[in-house]
Amino acid sequence: MAENTRRGNVATIRELGAAMKAVRTTADRSIRDVAQAASISAHSRISEMENGKRLLTLAEVEQILDALPDIIQWVIASI
Repeated sequence: MAENTRRGNVATIRELGAAMKAVRTTADRSIRDVAQAASISAHSRISEMENGKRLLTLAEVEQILDALPDIIQWVIASI
């Protein structure tokens, strides 16, 4: 049962990453642009998140949303 939960979490991370990438590309922003606007020092963190390899912290997600207020409604609608 734990294995199914673990696989479910991996799928969720990948889906969240794909949604973040869709939001970013829809807003016509590069990963570097988003990282800079959100004051996240390593743009690779965003890339890894978009590719389902890691989760961002809640603080990092909030920084991204604060930096890109024009796409918050799109994010909410896509969930």
